[in-house]
Amino acid sequence: MAGNFHKTLAALRKETHKSQKNTAAKLGVSQAMLSHYENGIREPTFEFLLRAADYFGCSVDYLLGRSNDRGGAFVPAGNEPEEPADKAEQRRLFDSIAMLDALIAESENAALARQASNYLKLCVYRLARMITAGGEDRTGYFRLDARSAAALSAAMTAVTEARLTAAAGESSPELCAGGFEAEYIHCWRALTSVVTEVETAAEQFVKNSLVYGAEETI
Repeated sequence: MAGNFHKTLAALRKETHKSQKNTAAKLGVSQAMLSHYENGIREPTFEFLLRAADYFGCSVDYLLGRSNDRGGAFVPAGNEPEEPADKAEQRRLFDSIAMLDALIAESENAALARQASNYLKLCVYRLARMITAGGEDRTGYFRLDARSAAALSAAMTAVTEARLTAAAGESSPELCAGGFEAEYIHCWRALTSVVTEVETAAEQFVKNSLVYGAEETI
């Protein structure tokens, strides 16, 4: 969705001091769907845009970020400040995870959802330990020493990967741009861009390794 629809929608709701539940009921959608709209996970329907514009007393162009004027005065493309690169990268990663979450939910595989959640927790934990390794833990959050944490979390990750693979084999979600992913087009594009980037880097890594190995052999 062009512009910052999700941010505008959330801001307008907060201006009314209404809860998501109350606003969702007024707009004829579930609270979960409104939350998805506000977080940029789902794309709104044209009917929803019309209802939201009427409810908040603004134009559809304002909702879509095409105008800074609530009445819809036109703002030429390119006049809006671009999102900082670091923020854009964060959103891409969050959107990718949201797409994976949607795929898992669509599969209705409880074991897969549980193991995927465990895997992400371990990734977050290991990243937290690595990026804070050079500093002193004055908060007392970490109870394990660095060596034990590295060894145990690596072992737990390996086990979780095995369980995740087994759970996916029972009922694995399919990646298909023509399927329900079209409803999450923003997140779908984020996920496919991450997949492409990582696989391109992997191919380059193999090429570099082969060249390095050949030089060492010589």
